[in-house]
Amino acid sequence: MTHDLYIADVGQNAWEEIGFQPAASAGGVNYGWRCMEGNHCTGLTGCTCNSPALTLPIHEYGHALGCSISGGYVYRGCAIPDLRGTYFFADYCSNTIWSFRYNGLTMTNFLNRTTELDPAGALAISSITSFGEDARGELYVCDQGGEVYRILPNGPVDPPTPHDYDNDGDVDLFDAARFVACHADPGMLFGDCLCDVFDSDGDGDVDVADYAAFQVAFTG
Repeated sequence: MTHDLYIADVGQNAWEEIGFQPAASAGGVNYGWRCMEGNHCTGLTGCTCNSPALTLPIHEYGHALGCSISGGYVYRGCAIPDLRGTYFFADYCSNTIWSFRYNGLTMTNFLNRTTELDPAGALAISSITSFGEDARGELYVCDQGGEVYRILPNGPVDPPTPHDYDNDGDVDLFDAARFVACHADPGMLFGDCLCDVFDSDGDGDVDVADYAAFQVAFTG
């Protein structure tokens, strides 16, 4: 968990947007309403359009693709390790679900997930109102019809490399930092910090014994 804030902002007439506020921000950020809608000038008062003092969105889309954004969450779950760090959001009107990764500077892996998340049979995700998240960081899609759908892996998932806590293929100092953060900070005991990958000895607790096992793997 990074404690960064993704802000899905329903537009006025033509544009939907997503703002981003990093955890290190001191607050008081001006995202441009009402003089801007997304990256576009509205001609309204409230600020100066395209002023350097404004913080522009990291993503926008026009009403050709939908009419009302429904913000979601960054996936931090255990069931689909390859998706960790991926932000999900949707549009209420078009029933479209998208995802992307963002590192604070650059957006990558922008994907339309609508087809792959379409439930089997006669069920359908429509009029998406919100997303949900459980204690292990798994994500759910909520629609206006009163249905809640859980995002699940499509088939078997390759088990993660032991002690590769950030899932980058290497056991390194970044993994050590993540382990220490999950073990030492009660506020981090959530999502990927609860995944079995951290419980190296399988005793149901992330503790010093698990870190000792990590040190052996790290030193080779």
